[in-house]
Amino acid sequence: MLQQNNSALQNVKDIIFGLGVENPGLTLTTLKLMQKDNRSEFRQAAKLNAIVKNYKGKLQYEHNPPTNIVYAEIVKYLENPTSEGKDALINLLNNWEANIVPQDFADIVDQKYQDKMPEDGLRYKEAFEQTNYKFDGTVKFSKSLSSEFNGFIEEKTGIDKRTKISEKRAAMIGEGKGRFKFFLPPNAEDFMGLLYTTLLPGKRGEEQIAFYKEQLVDPFARGIRNYQSAKEQTIRELKALKKSY
Repeated sequence: MLQQNNSALQNVKDIIFGLGVENPGLTLTTLKLMQKDNRSEFRQAAKLNAIVKNYKGKLQYEHNPPTNIVYAEIVKYLENPTSEGKDALINLLNNWEANIVPQDFADIVDQKYQDKMPEDGLRYKEAFEQTNYKFDGTVKFSKSLSSEFNGFIEEKTGIDKRTKISEKRAAMIGEGKGRFKFFLPPNAEDFMGLLYTTLLPGKRGEEQIAFYKEQLVDPFARGIRNYQSAKEQTIRELKALKKSY
């Protein structure tokens, strides 16, 4: 999904890097006021990422990282405006996200992480564990797929999923494997071909492929469809523009 309000984002950047240089106090006061208004450009500058599916109750506009953290980073930059700090702040703003979530989901998040991010970045972990909501889009900085995927690899290979394997050791473990398999190497296989190499037989394999479909294949397919649709729309608009001149 990842729809960015580019106009709002650019206006926020202009305030920070334009007015902020001349009058940081006024800039911070302005942004503080905007932070409290859900309709303000400051809040709308975040990418609209994930929206809960099939839910008719009260919804919450949930920013990730929280607006307080983003505001604190702006304060830090204006106190010491370096080129490195500017690049870091721009990167934060460009990747800032907002998710539309149920109120009880947001309440669970706010119990621990209303004004902070956990060290592992999994700010929505408890909310996912305590609810069964499905989202149209992927909630970043929330539920990592690493644990599940590494668990699949552990079941397939017997290697503990918590084990960290160096490049050298991986080469030693993989030496001689696949020597007599006459198909294209993994980096040339299609996406599903790569996933199939991790599947276990029977019912467990069916559960794995269902997981891959929900978490990887379907979002990938949606992204391709959206890309093609946007591409075709751009071509039509370009043709129409050429005809008008």
